[in-house]
Amino acid sequence: SEHSGYLGGVSIGPVTYLYDALLDGFSKLKDLTSEQLDNFGIVTILPSMAFALKAVFPKYSPPYFSDLMKRRIELGQVAQLCDTALSGLVLDANLTQLIKNDDFVKDKNLKKFQALNAPAQGDKASRPLLVIQGGNDSIVFPDITNKAYQNSCKAGNVVHLSVYPDLDHTAVVGASAPEWLEFIDKLFQHGSLTTCSRKVMIPFDAVHASKPLDTDVTANNPAQTVNNAVVLSTATPCKALTIKSWKYVCLCFEAVGVLPQSAVFRSDMVIGLSHANEQVNRTWCIVGQVYAARSGKDALNKQQRDEIYRTLATQTAVCARQLKRSSTTMATVPLLCASLLAVTDLLLDDTGDHWRTRMAYISEPVGVMVNDVLQLAPLDRELIRLFQLNDVLGSVSRRENPLGPNFSEAILKTRCTSTSTESVTSCTSYDHVLSAMWKWSVLQQRIIHWVSDVSCHHGDNNNNDDCDDDDDDEDDDDDDDDDDDDDNCDSNNNSKYLSLEDKIQGIELVDEATRLQSFILRVLLLSPSSSKPNYQYLDPYCRWMLVSISQALQHQVMTGLECDLPIMPPTCLHQQALAALDDIEKITTNSALDIGFFLPVVDAVSTGIDSAGDHARLLHFLENVEARGFGIAREYRQEIPVGSIKYPL
Repeated sequence: SEHSGYLGGVSIGPVTYLYDALLDGFSKLKDLTSEQLDNFGIVTILPSMAFALKAVFPKYSPPYFSDLMKRRIELGQVAQLCDTALSGLVLDANLTQLIKNDDFVKDKNLKKFQALNAPAQGDKASRPLLVIQGGNDSIVFPDITNKAYQNSCKAGNVVHLSVYPDLDHTAVVGASAPEWLEFIDKLFQHGSLTTCSRKVMIPFDAVHASKPLDTDVTANNPAQTVNNAVVLSTATPCKALTIKSWKYVCLCFEAVGVLPQSAVFRSDMVIGLSHANEQVNRTWCIVGQVYAARSGKDALNKQQRDEIYRTLATQTAVCARQLKRSSTTMATVPLLCASLLAVTDLLLDDTGDHWRTRMAYISEPVGVMVNDVLQLAPLDRELIRLFQLNDVLGSVSRRENPLGPNFSEAILKTRCTSTSTESVTSCTSYDHVLSAMWKWSVLQQRIIHWVSDVSCHHGDNNNNDDCDDDDDDEDDDDDDDDDDDDDNCDSNNNSKYLSLEDKIQGIELVDEATRLQSFILRVLLLSPSSSKPNYQYLDPYCRWMLVSISQALQHQVMTGLECDLPIMPPTCLHQQALAALDDIEKITTNSALDIGFFLPVVDAVSTGIDSAGDHARLLHFLENVEARGFGIAREYRQEIPVGSIKYPL
C-alpha cells in the first residue's frame, strides 16, 4: 500500500522466473563441453531451489536430479547450510553431473512454483524499484531479468534496470553500490522515479577493471596462509573430527540421546548445528568437559577446573542474552544451548536449585513460542518437549507448579488440523504422558494448598508447617501414643469441621485425581506391540504419578469428604514401586547422562519397597547415577527409608 511507509526497493541479480530460467539455461548449456560448463554458475542455485520447492510441496522430489545432486542436498540438510554454503556444495560439478535429464520441461510442480512466487506477473506496486543486473551473470541470465523488467513495466510499475557489462552475479553487488546507495538516499529525500528506464553502465576502464567470476573459486577464496585441519565426512560426522575440542563434543554425543526422551540431541539437525554453529559447538564442548571431569573420565587440576568454570559462566551469560533477545523464528540455537547447559547444572549442583533456575528463564521464550504451535519447526518442537519433561520432573518432585505452559496439550489439540509431516504414532503417547504429568503437577499443588487451608481454618495442624509457627518446642516431644489419639480424634471429626465450600472444592480435586489416575492406568495397559518400540520409557513416569496421587490423598483431612478416594492399597503401591524399579533398571542399562531423567522416580520407588534386596537394588541404581557425575544422587540416597514402607504426607 502507498500508505504503508514503504518507499521503494532494490533488487540485485534477482532470480525471477525460475522455471523459465532453467529451460533457457539448459537450452544454452546442453551442447557445451565439460570445460565450457565450468564457466556457468547457474547450477549453484539448484540446492536452494530444491529446499524452496520442498517447503511448498513437502512430498516433491525433482525427478531430474542425479544421485550426486541428491547426496549433496542431503548433506546441506544435515549441516543446515545457509544459501551461500549451499551454493558451494555443487561448485565442483557441472550441469551434466547434477541433472540427469530434461524432465523439468514437463515438471508441473516447478511451473506451479513459478506461478506462485515469481515477480512481474501483472501485479501493481505502489513504489519504484531499482534492478541491478550483471551483463556476464552466470547464475541469473540477463535476458530473463530483461523479460521480467518488460513485463513489470507493462503492468504499469516504475522500474529502472541498470546493466553492468562483464560483471558476474557476486561482483555486481559491490560495483553497483554507489548507484543503489544513491537511489536509497533519494527515496528517503522523497525523490523517486516516475517512469520505467533502462541503462547500460559503462566502466571507466573496462580493460583493467576487476571482473571476478563466481565460478572462479580461487578468486573468491584466496589461498590460505595456514594449513587447515582435514575433516573427513562419515555417517557419524561428529566422530570424524580430530580437533582437540571435538574430543569433548564426541564424548557428550555418546553420553546423551540414547533414550527417546533426549533423542533430539542426536538428531541430524543438531549434529549439523554442532558443526556449523559456533555457539552450539562450544556448548557441546563445555558439557563434555564437565561430564568428563565429574564422571572421572578426566583427571583435572585446579587450574583446569577453574578454566572450565569460567568458560561455563561466560557461555551461560551469552546463552541467557541470546535467549532473552530471541524471537519465535530465531530461538532454536539459544534454546538448544540452554537445554544442554541445564545438564551441567545437574552435574555441578547437588541440590538441583541451579537447574531449576535455568528452567525458569528457559520458560519465558518457550511461553512465547507455543503461542504459534503450527509454525514451529520440528527441532523447536522436540526441544520444547524436552523442556516440558524437565519442567514437570522438577515440579512434581519438588511439589511446585510447572514453570512453563502445557505445550504437549497444545500439540494434541492442533494435531488433527496440522499440516505437519510429524509422525503421529511416534509422539502421541509421549505428548499424552507429558500433558498428564503437567496436569498432575498443577493438581498436586492445588491439593497441597487445599489441605493446608482447611487444616489452618479448622485447627488441624498435623503435618502442616504453615500453621504451627507458634507451637512450643516441647510439642515435638509428645508421646507417639498421644499423637495417634489426636489423629484418630481429628479423623473422626473431620466431616463436621469441613464447610460445604470446603467439601465441594475437595471433591472436585478428588474427581480430577480420579480421572487422571484412570487415564494413567489406560496408558500402562497399552500393549507395547501396538505402539512404537521403547514406549516402556514412559511407564516409570506413569507409575510415579500413580504413587504420588495416592500419597497426596493420604492426608487425614481427606476422610472428611465422605467419598471414595482413589488411593491404591499398599500391596498395589508396592507392585507399582517394584515395576518402576524394574523398568528403570532395564531402560538405563546403556545410558550415561540420560539416566538422570529417571532420578525423580526414585521417590515413588523408595516409598513403596521394604525388603533388603529391593533397597540394595535401588541403592545400586543411585550409585550408577552418581558414577555418571550426578552428585544429587547422594541426596536421594540419604532420604531412602529403610525397613518399612513409608507414605510421607
